[in-house]
Amino acid sequence: MGQRITVPPVSIAYDVFKGKAESVMKHYVNANVINPVDINRKITQVSTTVTSNRGSQVNWQSRFKVLSEELQGIAETAELGWDVFFDPVAKTWLFDIVQGMDRSIHQTINPPVIFSPDFRNVKSQEYTDSDLNYRNFGYVAGDGEGKDRRVVKLGTAIGIDRLETFLDARDIQEMTEDNTPIPEAEIVANLTDRGNQKLITEFTNQSTFESQLLVPEMATNNMAYEKDWDLGDIVTVQNRKWGVTLDSRITETKETYEPGGFQLEAVFGKNQPTFISLIKQQFKQLDAEVKK
Repeated sequence: MGQRITVPPVSIAYDVFKGKAESVMKHYVNANVINPVDINRKITQVSTTVTSNRGSQVNWQSRFKVLSEELQGIAETAELGWDVFFDPVAKTWLFDIVQGMDRSIHQTINPPVIFSPDFRNVKSQEYTDSDLNYRNFGYVAGDGEGKDRRVVKLGTAIGIDRLETFLDARDIQEMTEDNTPIPEAEIVANLTDRGNQKLITEFTNQSTFESQLLVPEMATNNMAYEKDWDLGDIVTVQNRKWGVTLDSRITETKETYEPGGFQLEAVFGKNQPTFISLIKQQFKQLDAEVKK
């Protein structure tokens, strides 16, 4: 997916697609990998599974973005994942959506999974709770210049509890391709959707557990990796000495195979932003104008 960018249809500025997150993601894969207009872009070894319409409703538009990064953005917004699996029978790669299961202690459908030193399934833990990048009120700026630029306010926080940020959404169009004005209510809704997407994916509170897990112990406690729990699942992470209990999604796993044995590390919650990721976030603010 990283080998393709999102090329909009001929004579259209942006490839716009609305629907369930799974349908939106598979649309961009189909348009840029499987059945692109330019047949030289087609990767014949790739296909998609039948869409099950998983995830929340998404209104997305893309123009010359790296496809894998767009898929990640949509997935994070809808709390989904995606992967490419090899089908040995059809001899093809299948793009599909991955939806984790809720295995936390606050649900009754699936057997709960708890990672805690008390249960002897954690070798070490590192907990980070940071609101350094947290914002809860956004000024979402659309098309136009200066005082004529449309700005939508997003959020309800007031006073000292209000943390503001500027969200550039200049690529949200106010005219159709045939120069017909788009209704104001639809423009505001599009700007609101974009603002919510950015607040969710880029400006949330960062609560992260990084743990090295004791794999042999887990196998005897009904918590075997890839059987009782897997990447993308929501589990409960606990450290009673720190007074922390967190229901969190497993966002990363790291498998290490060495002569001394197998080690497994996991990240629960969003990983801490790196210096590189923060720079990329700032450049995204300019991206829409550059590609306009």
